[in-house]
Amino acid sequence: MKEGTVESKQLRESLTTIRDELAAKDQIEDETRRLLLALGQDIARLLEAPGDERDDEERSILAERLRTAVGEFEADHPRLTETLARLADTLSGMGI
Repeated sequence: MKEGTVESKQLRESLTTIRDELAAKDQIEDETRRLLLALGQDIARLLEAPGDERDDEERSILAERLRTAVGEFEADHPRLTETLARLADTLSGMGI
């Protein structure tokens, strides 16, 4: 993915927010923490891969993890939920 694109910037900001939330929250359950770590890794891979090398399966996995995460975090982590919703919008705009 081109580093200077708007989508790339938004993905990097989302990745930073996810990492910040993981570092700041002691109350995050282990399963939730694992889900966030997996999302962060998926986003990092997406940022590193050129657009033509991203496969549909990887995109589908990321989209499914995002849907799961939004449902899990709505009540307890509103800031994170907002970040994940923006991330989903960004990915949708990219055709993912």
